[in-house]
Amino acid sequence: MAPPTNTNGRLNQRWTVQGMTALVTGGTKGLGKATVEFTAEDFSFLMATNFESAYNLCQLAHPLLKASGAASIVLMSSVCGVVSVVDVGSISGATKGAMNHLARILACEWAQDNIRTNSVTPWFVATPLTESVRTILFTLILNVIYMYAVSLYEKLFLSIRKMT
Repeated sequence: MAPPTNTNGRLNQRWTVQGMTALVTGGTKGLGKATVEFTAEDFSFLMATNFESAYNLCQLAHPLLKASGAASIVLMSSVCGVVSVVDVGSISGATKGAMNHLARILACEWAQDNIRTNSVTPWFVATPLTESVRTILFTLILNVIYMYAVSLYEKLFLSIRKMT
């Protein structure tokens, strides 16, 4: 298939990745259970789906990415790999933390091969999979913001009171 061209017949740089090589990993699944409710099968499934697949794909793609001369890897993680998120599950959070750390390790290890590696850690993405927890999460977020605002107000009030 020919690369997209503009009206002058020249390569349209906006719509092509010609000359660029990228590997983007995804494929995530979270099980919102309490830690004590997870089974060994849940653990194996989530580790394989969320972390092992990306790890193996990076290993397999390394020779091709290196041969390209300049490549990028983007590991799709989640904010639950950085902070605790209610109702996401401890294993899911652990796999996403592992993805973030893998990105840091590969960034250092494969820099000499001119392969740039990053992880993207989005917060909440509204999808059919997250529909059941959407209201709960937004309520929790609003409560945290409210408590933070009240705390700031109290600190401000106390400091003004001390000044008078």
